[in-house]
Amino acid sequence: MRMMHVNIGCSDFERSYDFYTRVVGMHPLTAKVLQTNAVDPVDLAHVSRSGKRVGEHRTEGEDAKKGGIVLGTEDGDATNRAVLLYWEDQPTGPFVDLQEWKQKLGPGSVTRDAKELGLGRLAIFVDDIEPHKARLQQEGVELVGPMQTMEIGVTDMKIVCFRDPDGVLLEYVEMVGGGWNA
Repeated sequence: MRMMHVNIGCSDFERSYDFYTRVVGMHPLTAKVLQTNAVDPVDLAHVSRSGKRVGEHRTEGEDAKKGGIVLGTEDGDATNRAVLLYWEDQPTGPFVDLQEWKQKLGPGSVTRDAKELGLGRLAIFVDDIEPHKARLQQEGVELVGPMQTMEIGVTDMKIVCFRDPDGVLLEYVEMVGGGWNA
């Protein structure tokens, strides 16, 4: 058993797609990636004739009704725009399943704190935190607080937290000195 994806609902698909691909550095899963299990360098600004972004899928009609049933949505509808995103060299996952729902609560409707029940934050391992932190700052992404080096369990980690455009708490983590118990 292994994790497949974490779902992140967003209020504006275009804005969040750009944030997770351009700012966070994730890649959209495409048919070519599925066939080759290799990273596919794509033009992320490309939009198809149908208005879809690279890797985007849309759930509508009968599939949206089935999705509403399996997810137990109150209105029985799971109509959405979505994309599976993967990290750097991991095209087989786990993924972030970024979704904008047809019927949604809207921006600012939910503010999560790391201490709340449920998924509090999404932590992302990076080999070197500095270029990732620099990219966030270059893009004007506000850090939740200054980067810290902390002893977590049996090793030291550099950690910096930030939020996506809808307030989801994200965290970059760099293992210090080679990783667990090094």
